[in-house]
Amino acid sequence: MSDISRRRKRSSTPGETPGKTPGQDGQAFSLRAKGGRFKPLTDDKAALIVEKAFAILETVGMEDAPDWLRQYLLDKGASQRADGRITFARAAVEAVIARSPSTVALPGFVEELGLEIGGGRVHIGTGGAAVEVLDPGTGAYRPSTLADLYRLMRIVDRSQHIHYGVRPVVARDMKTPFDLDINTAFACLKATGKPIGVSFDSAGHVGPVIEMFDIALGEFSGLGDAERLAVNVSTLYREFRGELDQPTDVMEAFGLMAELRKTL
Repeated sequence: MSDISRRRKRSSTPGETPGKTPGQDGQAFSLRAKGGRFKPLTDDKAALIVEKAFAILETVGMEDAPDWLRQYLLDKGASQRADGRITFARAAVEAVIARSPSTVALPGFVEELGLEIGGGRVHIGTGGAAVEVLDPGTGAYRPSTLADLYRLMRIVDRSQHIHYGVRPVVARDMKTPFDLDINTAFACLKATGKPIGVSFDSAGHVGPVIEMFDIALGEFSGLGDAERLAVNVSTLYREFRGELDQPTDVMEAFGLMAELRKTL
């Protein structure tokens, strides 16, 4: 086991290790299942969905891409219709898929709780980024807080059949976007040794969060462990609608993560 792997086995609470469950003699456990047995569609119908996806990319495409993004896509092999829509040839899409890995490692901060995505494996996790929670004391909904996030991620950590935790609620008691991003990451990191996922309001927040993770791992060698964090990005549609004329934080963050990946 590597030195950094040993350091991953840290406790968030004295005498307690994230990913461990009481009564299990300190042994972590997690369900791993193989999928593919439930097939509501025939092979022909499943193949038809794939064909339609290729057709949409190749014939319908996307509209209103800002000039900087349009040029980037054209340089990468996309095409532009007479009406300005950007389309993607099937061969180009297939080439990208062929270059992509068939499996992706998603490590946990406790080594044995890491996941390998792909190969038919099935993993269950959280998500949603809800802005309210149901208060068990009052029976009414209220704005979610950082404490709610931490408690929910502790449930993730203690639940055998939940394998990863993506920020389930937004900590609305944080004062600034940076406070939200750094404290969300810290709460998730502290609560569980399983793989975690967060989001960023600004690309400038990525570095401080990764630095915090380096400190948690006892590793001060820069950004080499960036793969221990999954990031949700769900604003690409806005980018293609052309609401912004310049490269945005989303694209800047993508570029930064690509550079981080080269150091791994």
